[in-house]
Amino acid sequence: MFPTNLRFFSNLALLILNQINNSMKKILLIMVTMFTLSLASAQLPDNSYAPDFTATDINGVTHNLYALLDSGYTVVLDLSAAWCGPCWTVHQSGILQDLHDTYGPNGTNEMRIFYIESEGTNGLDQLLGLNSTNGGGANRATDSYGDWVGTHTFPFIDNATIASAYQLTAFPTLYAICPERLTRVFVGSPAPSLAEFYAIATACEGPATTTIDPSLLNYSGEELAYCSSFDGAVTMQNHGTSALTSATIELKQGANVLATQTWTGNLASYQVATVNFPGVVFSPGIGITAEITSMDNNTANNDVSFTVDVLALAGNAIVEDMEDGTTQVLPSGVFLDSGSDFQPIAIEKSDLNNPPAQDLGGFGASVKSLLFLFFNESANDIGSVVFDKLAIPASADEASLEFSYAYAQYNTENDRLQIEVSSDCGATWSNVFDKAGSTLSTTAATQSFFIPAVADWVSDSVDLSAFIGEEILVRFVGTSAYGNNLYVDDVNVSHKTAGVVSGINDIEFNSELSLSPVPASTNLNVAFELGAEQDIELNIVSVDGKVISSQAFVNTQNVNTTFDVASVENGVYFMIISTENGMSTRKFVVSHN
Repeated sequence: MFPTNLRFFSNLALLILNQINNSMKKILLIMVTMFTLSLASAQLPDNSYAPDFTATDINGVTHNLYALLDSGYTVVLDLSAAWCGPCWTVHQSGILQDLHDTYGPNGTNEMRIFYIESEGTNGLDQLLGLNSTNGGGANRATDSYGDWVGTHTFPFIDNATIASAYQLTAFPTLYAICPERLTRVFVGSPAPSLAEFYAIATACEGPATTTIDPSLLNYSGEELAYCSSFDGAVTMQNHGTSALTSATIELKQGANVLATQTWTGNLASYQVATVNFPGVVFSPGIGITAEITSMDNNTANNDVSFTVDVLALAGNAIVEDMEDGTTQVLPSGVFLDSGSDFQPIAIEKSDLNNPPAQDLGGFGASVKSLLFLFFNESANDIGSVVFDKLAIPASADEASLEFSYAYAQYNTENDRLQIEVSSDCGATWSNVFDKAGSTLSTTAATQSFFIPAVADWVSDSVDLSAFIGEEILVRFVGTSAYGNNLYVDDVNVSHKTAGVVSGINDIEFNSELSLSPVPASTNLNVAFELGAEQDIELNIVSVDGKVISSQAFVNTQNVNTTFDVASVENGVYFMIISTENGMSTRKFVVSHN
């Protein structure tokens, strides 16, 4: 049986999940934009190698996936559950029957369609709508929305192990599997139109036709570099008709070759291998291409492009208020750490179906905070974010981390927050904060989706003086116990020398700091309004701390200016705004591509 917190997607663009009073615990009521992440807990993404299966349908007919693919068919799998409302919506739309009628055995004969009952406790009675209670999942062993089979003429298979093999995390998930055994994934309801589904599902290379044809499917290595190097990896498939025994792959930035690997082995047609590139030194902010350079009869599938984020060196302090983050994109200077199962999100009250009166920032004093969505994450799932690097000078007298948080248990679960610091570029980490369950709680447990009131917030601080003289990384690690939500805001890592605090961001902005366009190519426009007239200095600073360009203003409240970046090299830079009251830093990218 799948866990009770398996997520439903109500359409392809938005994740809108309604609160249900449910003895099986809870269904998420938050409305957020659907994430596109390559995470350990996600369903198999596009261009994944599809696992084989042999299964018998409810009419006693046995089907083997690879046999169908080897016959040239595209296979569509609908991973659904009889109790699932969004699944019923997709099913009732008729898209699967339309695909079957148009492209199945009695149509153009290029597709095979299967419904896969993916709830382990559901059986034939639920598929036929017999002896069932109601939909909605209150009792998943007996619930059904009705007769799923009805007049549908494609096969129905009751086999939850198929969904497990395909890493199902959301009902419904529809896979189209190409003859070369690669996935195309659709998540949610309503389903796309027949034409849209067909166009995406059949965007395949098709069966192998040439003798030697290594193909690069996707990038599967690190997407975040702590320092100047990353561990890369690409997935390679043998799309040739003969066994593949060797291939040479290069990683490039433009004409600059970063690394070369020669793979050797023995891949039969359609099998895949991972080719690793450890310790690749690169230039931040510039795209990277992996390319097969060895013998190949088909060069159309020889390359894949990707980017790697890099932790930059912050100014005098890390000051993060989460205000420029969204439910899709983390705030600038905050990154999803490798090994995460889910992405913490920057949330505001307008993202909720039933927004509260107060803002969701710390103590209700700002619009946004970072949310660790333990309410809807399986036990032991980890969401970890890491901040840009900070150099604490040896002359500092003290260093500290300050932050605000709010957390409620669901009952007695031990959701956990750890804060870790590394001074050796992520090779080792020191735990400086570790609280869980009732010790982490800032208010009483609640069985509702926890939204913090002003009084539910607390502030805390951690002494980081042990790291004086070091360049440090700081990361927040949230581990779910499938309890309730944790909110984090107002993260401030700073140091003091002779009692003076470095880099505190106490600039009073009357309007949000705007940098445009992003990325910048010829000009970077900077606009903001302060709370009062004061002297202002703007500096563009590179990731290694060099000042690229500066502008100064005297007794100014409104700034609307432009920097010429036409001759600035591609890469990541910082706009640092300094006034007599403090400093604010924003990251941006220059790209002339």
